[in-house]
Amino acid sequence: MSFESMRVQAGYAKRKDLSERCGVSVQRLHDWETGFRDPRGISLRTAHEISSALGITLDDFWNGLNE
Repeated sequence: MSFESMRVQAGYAKRKDLSERCGVSVQRLHDWETGFRDPRGISLRTAHEISSALGITLDDFWNGLNE
């Protein structure tokens, strides 16, 4: 599952909404979603913030990135 798919499935239609919820810039979210940057290189703290905002476990978040 792509990063964008996880965001949309969690109910965040816009990157800005997730950005405000987890404290990651809209540009960084864009970079991860478009493949400009690999989201698997993010810090554990950031991954925890994002997975919490998405309403999924950290394991599900990491596994989703690897699909």
